[in-house]
Amino acid sequence: MEFSKKKIVRLSLNLTLLGALFPCVLFSADLRQRNGNVIVSRTTDLTQSSNKTDVINIKNPNQNGVSHNQFDEFSVQDGVIFNNSLKDGNSQIGGWVGKNPNLKQNANTIINEISSKQASNINGAVEVFGKSANLIFTNENGFSVNGAAFLNTKGVTLSTGKFNGDFTEVTSNGRVAIGEKG
Repeated sequence: MEFSKKKIVRLSLNLTLLGALFPCVLFSADLRQRNGNVIVSRTTDLTQSSNKTDVINIKNPNQNGVSHNQFDEFSVQDGVIFNNSLKDGNSQIGGWVGKNPNLKQNANTIINEISSKQASNINGAVEVFGKSANLIFTNENGFSVNGAAFLNTKGVTLSTGKFNGDFTEVTSNGRVAIGEKG
């Protein structure tokens, strides 16, 4: 297959124009996998800290201090930061992190609802940056945990239930497996 120089230039210009007109398409592809982590969300912003650790800018909490975040997939290999901060600062695992632009107040509890068709792997550090908060993870297909560390948290819950507002629906499809590294 042979391409003329004119066709290559035209294709390059079209791709450049496409990227300029639809940057969200190019940006969303970047959220698929970085740093060994797989974090896919339609409702939560994903950025990086100064040392390239993934940072999740959680949603603003409700009047009870609960931030409800939804993920299509969620697996951690090399560490992730939940940004619960109203000001810039240094995190324990990520270095400098900017304040969370979504927050008007800090969350007391951060719910992470995962709708993946497979278990989530948590094999690295998970940090709450800013005010300490409870972390709740739900994935009806379960969790595999090996080498996890939870930093600046009041408590951590891994649930194989579906979150419907009050955790009344429990499933037996998933399980929480803890590996030898914890």
